[in-house]
Amino acid sequence: MPDLKNPRLIFVLIIVLFFSFWKISVYNIMEWDEARNAVNAYEMYHNGDYFNLHYGGEPDTWNAKPPLFIWLVVFCYNLFGFNELALRLPSVLGIFVFFIFFYRLVRLKTNDTTALISCLILLGCNAINERHVGISGDFDALLLCFLTISTYHFIRFVDLGHKPSMYYAALFLGLAFYTKGTAALLYIPGWLLYIVITGKAQPLFRNRHTWLSVLLFLSIAMSWVTLVMLYGKTTEHSFYGTKNSIETMLVHDTFRRLTSDDFGQKRDYSFVLTTLDSKMSMWVYLFYTTTAMGLIMLFRKKGASSFMKEKKNELTILSWSIILPLAVILTLATNKLWWYFVPAFPYVAAVTASGIVYISQRWKPAYYVFGAFIVFTLGWHLNDLNNIPTDNHYLLGKNSNYWKGSEKILVTHRPKQDVFLYLTWSGKQLVYVDEPAKVTSYAGQMAILDIEDVTPAILEHFTDISYFNTHLIARIK
Repeated sequence: MPDLKNPRLIFVLIIVLFFSFWKISVYNIMEWDEARNAVNAYEMYHNGDYFNLHYGGEPDTWNAKPPLFIWLVVFCYNLFGFNELALRLPSVLGIFVFFIFFYRLVRLKTNDTTALISCLILLGCNAINERHVGISGDFDALLLCFLTISTYHFIRFVDLGHKPSMYYAALFLGLAFYTKGTAALLYIPGWLLYIVITGKAQPLFRNRHTWLSVLLFLSIAMSWVTLVMLYGKTTEHSFYGTKNSIETMLVHDTFRRLTSDDFGQKRDYSFVLTTLDSKMSMWVYLFYTTTAMGLIMLFRKKGASSFMKEKKNELTILSWSIILPLAVILTLATNKLWWYFVPAFPYVAAVTASGIVYISQRWKPAYYVFGAFIVFTLGWHLNDLNNIPTDNHYLLGKNSNYWKGSEKILVTHRPKQDVFLYLTWSGKQLVYVDEPAKVTSYAGQMAILDIEDVTPAILEHFTDISYFNTHLIARIK
């Protein structure tokens, strides 16, 4: 790939790798998605069922996403064993490839300088190389990677007329679907807005390659539906009251998450603003400043048509075409989490970088000022990565001293998902007892109990006691 000879891109990728692998093997496993994905992959590795996810030896009716990410984790388990590196490596590689294509996309619309600054802004904040995205075993890094590759090829087709690119766009959109289901469609409103604004809608919809590529994407998506119909397990008592993973994905993960208040969340109309403020660091203020400058320029030209036709504004138009629909959807949605806005962060960075270049072209010292900000934010982000907790990894990890000399681990009920994963990875037999007092009959073994279950009488039977979160871990005398 010729881009990999570009010194600016190489510089970006070196930082990406450094940040991605910084202590990645010792960050605590996160409860919920990351831990559950790891267990799903562990059980798939052992039971050989590559079409149904399992958790605790039973079909998983909670996680209903297509299994591409889980397949990749299983592959990494085969290479590196059961550990954090294997779990998180698909996300790390996804972010690495994302930065290659995001750099290419920005440069396609502007130049190397804007592309470099856009990438460095993203690397200096908690938006991409962050837990739940680039440094954890979650779906979002891989989703962002495939969506970005797809967007890059879509723009090549729309703006440059490169016919094969539309098929690549459909292919990677299909891979995005295999990663996180209907979340693969997040950029479609932005793509449509872009072609309408730029006046390219009619030629696009009249082009047979457009419809053939749509057919390709639908074929990829329907292949998963077909696999579920052929090999998927149905359950009468699922977590969400649905019968199979397709129904869960469409009804629960899509429609109900957008519209239902059953999840304990209330509508937050300031969600986008608070998410930008918490994840984009100090760059959010320059983003607002750049946006205000763009609006002033737009009104000064007394019409949008001339603004739209200028080459230098193409990146801004594309960025806002993607940001606005996502912002509107998440503002109106009932349930949302900050990582739902991850697909918009690269374009927030691109708008901000465009502002930096615009200001610096008119006042040369600004390059040094913004350069200092970039260095500062990179260091700040590295400090944030360095402070991610690692205590559970050392306490419960596979090589923990607690597991030595113990063949069994006693629990009174299934632990929280992150703890359950550590116990699964330990390779020890998990024994369930119905009452806390009964664990005392297993001398020499380890026990993990809720602190609420621990009484002074039971505590006398333990040694090597440690506390973490709301649990106690100890050896039975």
